[in-house]
Amino acid sequence: MDLVEKLITEPTDDIFDLLLADDKEVFWVDWRDDDAVLADYCEAVAHTGMLGSHWVDDVLTITYAERSRAVPLTQSPGDRHITLMTINELMAPDYSIRMVWESEGSDTLAFSVLPEARWAELEAQYGRAAVDRAFLTLTHDINPFIDALHVRRPTGKERRWWTFWR
Repeated sequence: MDLVEKLITEPTDDIFDLLLADDKEVFWVDWRDDDAVLADYCEAVAHTGMLGSHWVDDVLTITYAERSRAVPLTQSPGDRHITLMTINELMAPDYSIRMVWESEGSDTLAFSVLPEARWAELEAQYGRAAVDRAFLTLTHDINPFIDALHVRRPTGKERRWWTFWR
């Protein structure tokens, strides 16, 4: 059983700590990161051999397999989310990126990327609600870098260090 699955089945602080220390199952994105490195971070976990990015003048382009797309950056703190959504859309239906809920509340968030078939398998085995308690599915209407996620978090334990700042 991998650590992603263990976080779903045994959402303890110890499992969370192990997962977040494992660069084979998660990648971290700081709100200040250059958007071009996000594809590299994701590729380091997914190992597709097909994901990359490049800048041409002020336009960032993400490539996956035979597809490419310019990222509609806004030069705002929300750009990391826009870049991750572009990567997610290009990798679909093969892969999907989800945020690790336990990283919520920090300026650096953890993400897991798995084959879409693996996410479906986890949801079939443990239920969609259990997977959603551990991982946030990325959507256009929720930006984990700038939105108040704690009000949207599924039922479950509160984030450990987030409560310190209340």
